[in-house]
Parts: sequence; structure tokens; C-alpha cells
Amino acid sequence: MVILAGVTGAPQELGLAALLPSAPLPVMHKAIAVPSAQLDAYVGQYMPAPGVEFAITIDHGQLYAQLTGQAAYPVYATAADHFFYTVVDARLDFERDASGKVDALVLHQNGLDQRAPRQPWLAWCRSHQRGVPVGPCETTRQQARYKLFHILRFP
Repeated sequence: MVILAGVTGAPQELGLAALLPSAPLPVMHKAIAVPSAQLDAYVGQYMPAPGVEFAITIDHGQLYAQLTGQAAYPVYATAADHFFYTVVDARLDFERDASGKVDALVLHQNGLDQRAPRQPWLAWCRSHQRGVPVGPCETTRQQARYKLFHILRFP
């Protein structure tokens, strides 16, 4: 038996569901269009753990998510604040604070939910390097020292 399908999950799940009626069907996501202006709210740096960073960017109206050490992959909206990948079986949900600003994202993958708070100072740190050849900081403490140095040196 050969099954051809455009699924976001593992193709074996679809094959198993075809052979065993009791097996659950893989989740099929349907992307919706989101205006670029609304996508701007998600752009930024998010840190699930020290030294690990999610960079959320927009390129030609498409939202991309890049985890440290990986390529940037497009993510597609299913609803406001809810996105999915097509390259892996994973989802991103963005959380908002009481004022409505995006303050974190949650990665749902392999049965785990990993929260990553937004790091507005990290983007500031990178944008204010002023030509200093400094690579990405390895820890939150290094980033805080770097930011403090530039606040004191370049008010």
C-alpha cells in the first residue's frame, strides 16, 4: 500500500491510521493569512533556557522561527497567536501580558511544552554593539553585563 499525503507529522502515523481503524489520525493544520502588520507583534528574541534562543523574524510577509544552532523555518498561523511548522511536528503559541503585548512563546513538540519569555533587552544589546566584534552572549549574566556596559558608556 502506498499513501501520498501532505501531512505535517510523521507519514507512518497516516499509514498506521489507514491500517488500524482504532489508531488516531494525525493532526492536519490549516494555515490562515495574517497581515504583516499583525505579525510584527511576534518579532523578537525569546529565551527558553540560558544560551538557547528563539529568534522570530519576518521575511517578505512570512514569519520565521529560528532556534539557536538551527536554520530559520517558516511558521504558519492557525489562529491569532497560534502557529505551526511544516518541517517538524511542532507548534508555537504566543502569550500576551495584561496589556496585550506578546511576552512569551511556548514550543509544543514531542509531548513537551517549553515556555520562552521574550527578551527585549537581547535585541537592544545586539542592535547597540556599535561595531564592537562581540558574538552572541552565552549566558544571561554576560548579556546583562554587556547591556550595562553600553548603558554606562553610551547613554
